[in-house]
Amino acid sequence: PMRPLVVKEGRGDTLWDVDGHRYTDFCMGWGSLILGHSPEPVAVVLREQIEQGTLFGVATPYERELAERILGHIPSMD
Repeated sequence: PMRPLVVKEGRGDTLWDVDGHRYTDFCMGWGSLILGHSPEPVAVVLREQIEQGTLFGVATPYERELAERILGHIPSMD
């Protein structure tokens, strides 16, 4: 019987399973991984944020920045 595919790591468009086999990931999170697995610029920012904290349960400056960007693309939301 075939064993199920169990992925251990992903980088760019490549996956490695727990047995060390390499695969090209054509699904890429069904579109959510447009930058690939573990893109370095994203990993750097994530590491920086993890050092500052990850879930505060209160508003952060980043939420306001995101809201302003979204509103900037929706003229009817003055």
